[in-house]
Amino acid sequence: MGRVQLFEIRLRLGRVVYCPGEPLAGVVCVRLAAPLPFRGSLPTGEHSFPFQFLLPATAPTSFEGPFGRIVHQVKATIDTPRFSKDHKCSLVFYILSPLNLNNIPDIEQPNVASTTKKFSYKLVKTGSVVLTASTDLRGYVVGQVLRLQVDIENQSGKDTSPVVA
Repeated sequence: MGRVQLFEIRLRLGRVVYCPGEPLAGVVCVRLAAPLPFRGSLPTGEHSFPFQFLLPATAPTSFEGPFGRIVHQVKATIDTPRFSKDHKCSLVFYILSPLNLNNIPDIEQPNVASTTKKFSYKLVKTGSVVLTASTDLRGYVVGQVLRLQVDIENQSGKDTSPVVA
């Protein structure tokens, strides 16, 4: 199995969700079957290296979606002498930044968005399709009913495919 039998990061209390500005604390655990040379030497046995730091108050909320992602992680490395393989481990944690809708001006006002798709054949314009969507509010909380109204104006003479919201 090699010299390094265990190399992992553990967060305090097994917690994985944090808010911006909170302290992130944990320990890096290492178990060695034989002494390991690195910048200084680590003897055989179990070792733990505690760490703690403040998450930035402006840290963005964790996110994973089809068009991008924001992932936060803690990494640890055992920097071995040259020509030796460095040992690395990491642990993903999540940041949840609550949004207070009361602090957003005009949050109770309706919201309207519109988009237009123009069609043409070669250099001749054949028409357009205009989609207008509106909601009764600009922001919602979990569990609140979202009222969505969509109007489609087809001026192209072409059939549209089904629209899914």
